[in-house]
Amino acid sequence: MARAKTHGSKIFAAESLQLEEDPTCNSKKLKRVLEENMTSDPTESKRAISKAAEEKLFSKFGVICSKEDFSYLVYSEKFCQMSNEQITCYAFQQPS
Repeated sequence: MARAKTHGSKIFAAESLQLEEDPTCNSKKLKRVLEENMTSDPTESKRAISKAAEEKLFSKFGVICSKEDFSYLVYSEKFCQMSNEQITCYAFQQPS
């Protein structure tokens, strides 16, 4: 089973899938959005990430940010999780 080192959450991949990508982030554009919009404040970050992702990637994205551990289950074709020194954020493309 592929595992990624994360802050506050765990990412699991099905054994049958061959992962050549980063299992925590499969979109370079979405990763850039997170990098550019994450601050030390989870509320400010999630709003900025959601707005920037919609403007730059032309789609709706759900965003979760927290200073604490969190658990989630999401099925999405485009997703990215990142951490800075204060928070972890996870953004995922919502179905149209």
